[in-house]
Amino acid sequence: MSGFSATTGFPGRTPLKIGIWIGDYTGALFAALGILAALYYRKRTGKGQLIDVSQGESLIRVLDWTWLYQTLIGKDRNLYGNRDVSISPSGIFRCKDGFVAIAALDDEQFQGLCQAMGKAELAQSDRFETVSSRLEEDHNVELHGILSKWASAKTTAEIEDLADIHRFPAQRICNAEDHYGDEHLRNRGAVWEYEDPLYGTLVEYGPGPKLSESPGRHRWFTKPVGFHNEHVCRNVLNLRQEDIQQLKEEEVIGAWMDRIGAKPPDDWNGEDGVFF
Repeated sequence: MSGFSATTGFPGRTPLKIGIWIGDYTGALFAALGILAALYYRKRTGKGQLIDVSQGESLIRVLDWTWLYQTLIGKDRNLYGNRDVSISPSGIFRCKDGFVAIAALDDEQFQGLCQAMGKAELAQSDRFETVSSRLEEDHNVELHGILSKWASAKTTAEIEDLADIHRFPAQRICNAEDHYGDEHLRNRGAVWEYEDPLYGTLVEYGPGPKLSESPGRHRWFTKPVGFHNEHVCRNVLNLRQEDIQQLKEEEVIGAWMDRIGAKPPDDWNGEDGVFF
């Protein structure tokens, strides 16, 4: 519904599924932004308000230049695969040992890339001399082919080294295993190892924003569904035990389902993590 799939994939082929549940995360981020704005409004006026957030509409809001392209050019955004039509050259390329992302945002970076490829003359060609000329569709496609052939004979490390020397952006495509063992990411808290009261030692991606006075932290993975029912009903709602039991019998409240992530581990002793 958002139009995301219509921008992801290769020409003439089926649109590709996004690799993560991006609607969940994007919707949550926009909801959090709305909550902060509503709290500020309440602080100033003393009034609350309804917050209406749609996952699909949230994704529409992050389609970058898609709508601007439609407005100014009068054409729908098509599928371009691993080639970018707003930056040229730019894309993901196969190397001897993996994949690498390469880009050249301006003339200086493009000249450095050409030197790294041993093709300095490309930067003087009428087809590639300026940003606008490189963005012409035929020229963009041609450049992508040249980079694809060059990258296929290199390792990702070789291209990253050349990028440092000649000052153009390049980065190998990292996966979760790369992140897991990355000392820099662990020191920054981007990868977070901790002891969960129920599940033991876990490693997750850490909090995004780094706040100096109130830093984020991980203490739990995902508490089982209904884990706090007793605490909320007894200590927040001040219900009697017989009232809570009646709510259980009437299936108004309930505990976890037999599904990983919604229930405690099978060997849980029934005590760890309980604080009420």
